[in-house]
Amino acid sequence: MNIVYIEKAKSADEILKKWQRKLPLSMKRRLVKNKVYFQKQGENIECKVFFYDGIKDKVLEHIGETLKKTIVVNEYKNVVVSNELKKNTVIINKLQGLDILNGRWLFNYLIYDVINYILAKENKEIEKSEISVLVNKTTDTFIQNILNIAKNAKILNIVTENIAVFKQIEEKLYDDFGIMIRVTNNKKRSLLKSDVIINLDFTEEELAKYYLPSKRNSC
Repeated sequence: MNIVYIEKAKSADEILKKWQRKLPLSMKRRLVKNKVYFQKQGENIECKVFFYDGIKDKVLEHIGETLKKTIVVNEYKNVVVSNELKKNTVIINKLQGLDILNGRWLFNYLIYDVINYILAKENKEIEKSEISVLVNKTTDTFIQNILNIAKNAKILNIVTENIAVFKQIEEKLYDDFGIMIRVTNNKKRSLLKSDVIINLDFTEEELAKYYLPSKRNSC
């Protein structure tokens, strides 16, 4: 599934080249005005837009029209829009006719792609990375995702409150596929060395019990 990920950049510097970031603010504003920035990530496209608070609707409409035109020309039909950008009804209205997917639903089916997307942005490979998955339920989708990650990651940690059930899965993966994973619920150390942390179904209350290193990638 080819997907366009669209988000609003947090600042102009996020989408400017290194030398452009040193320019005066007025020049940086002119550089990013009305622009849409695309970057290929494997089969998918990452798209970033930037606009200042109080910008005119006419400019936002132009951004929306540019987004849609580029997506259609490249024959991308599936679109994921960040929660922040969804709040901008002017841009969203210009994307009518595209298949804007539910982010959480899509995430559950494309977890492996999401992990590789995150690692690629940091020039890392999944084969050399430690991945931690926070999960309590044993749905078919979750188990398939765990298997896909386990086949490729250097280390896979399954962090769960449901230790007994996932220990059985750990044994089955080893017996059937020769794949080793680690099942744990150590709240201080489970996530300490993770390159990417994926939360499948932990609530905020459950997540708050675990130590999350501030510089780790998590979603």
